[in-house]
Amino acid sequence: MNATLPLRDMSVDEKLRLIETVWEDLERHGNEIPMPPWHEEALAEAERRAAVGKNGSIGWEEAKRLLRDRFA
Repeated sequence: MNATLPLRDMSVDEKLRLIETVWEDLERHGNEIPMPPWHEEALAEAERRAAVGKNGSIGWEEAKRLLRDRFA
């Protein structure tokens, strides 16, 4: 299927609603979306790291501070 949308004529609000509609539809059919091998490998690596305690986590306030320091 090839759908054409009048994106240039749509407001930002209309575009965001369209994205939300597409995202909701994708969520309903998520089990039909194939996972690429690199993603499976990344998930497996994260599980391995978590199993041995190497997936450290930080709190939200610390994360915000680190992001501000990095991008400010």
